[in-house]
Amino acid sequence: MVHSAHIHGSLATPPDRVCILNFTGERQNWGCRATSWELVRVLNRHWQEAEPFALETIPLLPHHALDLRIPEEHGTAMRDAFLAPLPSTDQRELMASLARSRYGDLFDRMARADLVLFQGEGTMTGTDFLRAERLLLLPWVAQHVLRKPVIWVNQTLFSADIAFGQVLLAVLAGVEQVWVREPASLHWLQRHGCRHARLVPDTAFLADPTEHGSLFAELAGRDYFCVTGSAALLGEALPRMLDAVRMIAERTGLLPVFACSV
Repeated sequence: MVHSAHIHGSLATPPDRVCILNFTGERQNWGCRATSWELVRVLNRHWQEAEPFALETIPLLPHHALDLRIPEEHGTAMRDAFLAPLPSTDQRELMASLARSRYGDLFDRMARADLVLFQGEGTMTGTDFLRAERLLLLPWVAQHVLRKPVIWVNQTLFSADIAFGQVLLAVLAGVEQVWVREPASLHWLQRHGCRHARLVPDTAFLADPTEHGSLFAELAGRDYFCVTGSAALLGEALPRMLDAVRMIAERTGLLPVFACSV
């Protein structure tokens, strides 16, 4: 299994405590739930012969007034800290203070961990502070303040904003492992000099989408692609989406398989 192989190469010795940042196992979306819970199962299977380890999670919190106040008051200082190859004591203290003010007692879960896994999924686009720089706070603090090993998993990475792209790449430069889930993300990182990134599929692909696995039997020997939606489609967008699915199927000969949660 590719996930266990990567974990074995980096984490042969089981940690006493693991903390997953941006845990999405409680969301309504099936893909988000599968991504997080299958990651937990991978960890349990990999270290099943070892002493039990404590697992804690920190979810992506709903939007809050602090998400507007923090960038207004500290945006420039945060950017300087993110870009600093060797952050100063003042920068580390500021970032830790901001992380604790935003996450409250959840911060202590990360502080107790021996290993921090950050799964940003598709949130690193550079289009919205509320979804980008805010998410970088905890993994940055884990690395530069708490001195924890940090691994990015189940991640899509690109940037629609040059300034945020610089911040993202600077943060990634000091991360122990970066595992992205599709070739486009890997190529984007490699073009920008991030040489320690690896292609590791999203753990959601390990989930059995049917109760008895009958879907796999029906698709045996077929080449197919999956069509899913992570957000509600606007009414006028549905015909365009179906046109795109039809075009992909005709050009590639692949069978479209629609995946959804009910």
